Amino acid sequence: MIRVRKGEHKLVRGFIPTTTHSLHRIYDPRFVPAIGDFCARDRMHMAQYRKQAHEALPFNADNMPAFDTLH
Repeated sequence: MIRVRKGEHKLVRGFIPTTTHSLHRIYDPRFVPAIGDFCARDRMHMAQYRKQAHEALPFNADNMPAFDTLH
């Protein structure tokens, strides 16, 4: 699962959103489809959030750090 740390209050101070990774073991296979579906939707939401967060950063185009895309 890939997550982007949230914190809109950090954007105005110039903190760049950072992608984090986590790994979880699902012991009950009955949950796998539901969790997989959630993770797929969450990845799309986090990619959109990260794009919006980068657009809200207080850097100008000449000083903007490189935007690395989500996998």
